[in-house]
Amino acid sequence: MNEHPWLVKAAAAFVEQRIKPEHDVLETGAGGSTLWFAKRAGSVLSYEHDIAWHKGVRENIEKAQIKNVTLRYEIEYPINGILGIKEKFDFILIDGRGRVQSTKTTIGYLKQGGYFILDNSERERYREALALLDSLGWKRWDFSEAWRTSIWKK
Repeated sequence: MNEHPWLVKAAAAFVEQRIKPEHDVLETGAGGSTLWFAKRAGSVLSYEHDIAWHKGVRENIEKAQIKNVTLRYEIEYPINGILGIKEKFDFILIDGRGRVQSTKTTIGYLKQGGYFILDNSERERYREALALLDSLGWKRWDFSEAWRTSIWKK
């Protein structure tokens, strides 16, 4: 598994310039980004809906002896979003299934001054999530290559 986020490279560089060891990260869609964030942030809470993929990510976390990741297998998160979290986060990355619903349910978990990242934001099926984030009046950056990663600062 590649230990890089599957984001537009310029977006990953943007995040890397801003992330600090004391930051907390929430992400949907575990993978290379989970390991990448774990090496840069204080904690990572990651949700994955695919059991085989979850197992592979878990194995990579254990192999790398990473201790600051909580990896949750939740088959229903793409449908229901992320519910029941009490903490707030400095970075939220929505890069898994159910991005519109996950955006709706995680938006309230972002700390003031935090960054909300929506990958593949050019896709028509994510238009509702894009509109919701834009309606908040937060500063937005778009990074494009073969696809677009959008980042908002609260």
